[in-house]
Amino acid sequence: MLSPRGRTWLAGLSAALFLVLLDVFLQGPLVQLDLWVLQFDGEKAYPAFTDAAWLYDKVGQRSITVPVLLIVAGVLARRHRTWRPVTLAVFTVLILNVVVGAMKIVIGRAETESGSVDVFSGGMIFPSGHSSNMVLTGGLIIYLLRRYARRPPLRLLTVVVAVMTLLTCATSVYIGSHWVSDLIGGALVGGLLLQAVIVFDRATRRVDLGRSYGGDGEPMRTIILPPREPATKEPAGR
Repeated sequence: MLSPRGRTWLAGLSAALFLVLLDVFLQGPLVQLDLWVLQFDGEKAYPAFTDAAWLYDKVGQRSITVPVLLIVAGVLARRHRTWRPVTLAVFTVLILNVVVGAMKIVIGRAETESGSVDVFSGGMIFPSGHSSNMVLTGGLIIYLLRRYARRPPLRLLTVVVAVMTLLTCATSVYIGSHWVSDLIGGALVGGLLLQAVIVFDRATRRVDLGRSYGGDGEPMRTIILPPREPATKEPAGR
């Protein structure tokens, strides 16, 4: 269901998320980086960017990115006369809310305003919903376009999503809404969920002649072989 490259990404993301979680619980080097970055007050150091930073911070929220995802999915669904893109988009939003919300509640990491990096303290900050949302929704838009559109600009879209994700993380650090490890963990969670959604889609989809498209943008074709004629038996007793 996953290509060798996809399996490599899945293994790499899983290992990276495990290491980040281990560091957060044991307060390792990444948490020490969190405390060092906390000393930086972006709004005080560069007050001219405050309004723009708080405005862009809204982009990382699901109230902005999810409508964009649903619009893209709706256009593709109408064009190919299938609800599959919309269903996949809605499923992705639900799984993002459930997984990230559950992790925030269980881990309970303290907010940055407290100055504490402890877990199980009743906070709701790890992993970052902003970074996970940017990676997952942006990645799913690229995946849907790759599957349903003819020759979409995949490289350009990948660069745009990567830049927007990095800018979202930088904005969160600037306004002090997240620890650095929250943002890294959120991006990794988003990447893992994206891989899970792709696996689900490939395992359950049907290939509709003239409607599903491969990575080169050409329609996938189904070859139907005629039924084989039953073999005739020689009469016995001759």
